Amino acid sequence: MAKPAAPLTAGLCSADRTAEDIATVRSLLECQADAPSADEVRASMEAVIHYASQHVPLWRNGCTFQFDREVIRARFEETISDPDLAVRDVVSHFTTEPSRYLRGVYQVFRSGGRFGDLAYFLYDRSAWQQFCADFLRHLRQCGISPDAAIAFVGTSDKRHTLARVAKMLPEGQGTTLGLQDGSLELVEGLNLAKPDVLCGFASVVEWLAKEQLTGRLSINPRGVFTNTDKATKRTRRLVQEAWGRSLYELVTSTEGGVLAFECASGKMHLNTRSACIESRPDSTRLLTNLVNRAQPIIRYAFPITMTLEGSSCSCGSGFPVVQIHGGRTRAMLQIRTDNGVGWLHPIVLRSALDGLFGVDACAFEATKDGALMLTVEGHAAPDDVNVAVRDGLQRAKLYGAHVKLTCRKV
Repeated sequence: MAKPAAPLTAGLCSADRTAEDIATVRSLLECQADAPSADEVRASMEAVIHYASQHVPLWRNGCTFQFDREVIRARFEETISDPDLAVRDVVSHFTTEPSRYLRGVYQVFRSGGRFGDLAYFLYDRSAWQQFCADFLRHLRQCGISPDAAIAFVGTSDKRHTLARVAKMLPEGQGTTLGLQDGSLELVEGLNLAKPDVLCGFASVVEWLAKEQLTGRLSINPRGVFTNTDKATKRTRRLVQEAWGRSLYELVTSTEGGVLAFECASGKMHLNTRSACIESRPDSTRLLTNLVNRAQPIIRYAFPITMTLEGSSCSCGSGFPVVQIHGGRTRAMLQIRTDNGVGWLHPIVLRSALDGLFGVDACAFEATKDGALMLTVEGHAAPDDVNVAVRDGLQRAKLYGAHVKLTCRKV
């Protein structure tokens, strides 16, 4: 099998954060202000298909079946372009050194999607730089200055995307505050940081708005942005009440990168620089990542409901205006602890389990009496799962939480 093209690996280093990365993201921010033309999008699509047909077993052999998450879970090594990379290397790297480049080339991610079915995804360095540029461009398009102090809230775990985006900012500009160390610590950290911009999980931003309204949180961000999970009408209302500002949403996925962004006029725009979304006659949406060559995502069955408006926007952006319906929603869970009721976000448990080999899927819910119902699938030993969950809850200061654990071997 042919090796990946030279630009994928040339001039790379293994550091988890480099001046070159930051400089490249800055350059992309400056030179990609305009939306690509339809011809440019078509050319990008043809380029990634051609590359995959030359370098990726699944596409070189002709993929005649539906390409989706289950295919990636079952046949990971056939979906990547590096013939020398084994899934065991990817799993080991994600567990032990997630924020560093694997072999100096790849960023490794693990995503649970909408239903908790965990799959590994690989970005080459250029694709990761483009993701960060797309992410940060959204803030700039809504009037946030390039040197604004940004607090990324929700997760401080380097395995997760948000914490890694913060590392692509100049020293001191990005602060990462997660719930892994406790909800009180997150609030206190924000009160000390006094960020210009608040950016994070919609579910966490909603909870922080409630904390602001109670007086426990006291910050005055100039911009509030959400990603990862869906911002509901309630989230938007609470943000307006807490800070007197509109919320702007960024739609992201591990498979496709930054898919869409909400502009200052309140319209959602499809990010055609990095993603293409097509419709099949049965209404299935097919996603193609236009920039990732490490693991080409081509006409991937994607659970998104989207309508192209076809109208222009008063913000002046040339990116197509779309309506996106539904999406993944999360919520802070109220659980019973030794100190009364505690707040738990699912990301705390994901962090605990991401450090454990053999977890293939996980699901959480809180019962009416405040117990935590946790279901884990995979070949991880139940005792190891118990220890990981207990340690994660204790780190989050949720002492004495009542956990009902179910482990299923698959």
